Amino acid sequence: MQYTISIDVNRFAGMLDALAREFEDTALWLENFGQALENANRQRHRAGRDPQGEPWKTLKHPNQPPGRRGGPLNRTG
Repeated sequence: MQYTISIDVNRFAGMLDALAREFEDTALWLENFGQALENANRQRHRAGRDPQGEPWKTLKHPNQPPGRRGGPLNRTG
């Protein structure tokens, strides 16, 4: 079986240049990526779920006040 691939080298080079310019300043890209991670973590925290989506386990601390509810990082007063 034989395949023939033809490429417009000038157009391909232009696309590579555009892609390189997009990644030249990584600060904006990294900031957006970091914000997405932070938002995902906040949503999981509010939902009381771990990174795999499983609910937090019940606290087992021996000095836990009676009637305390919530996950380990929730402010309960």
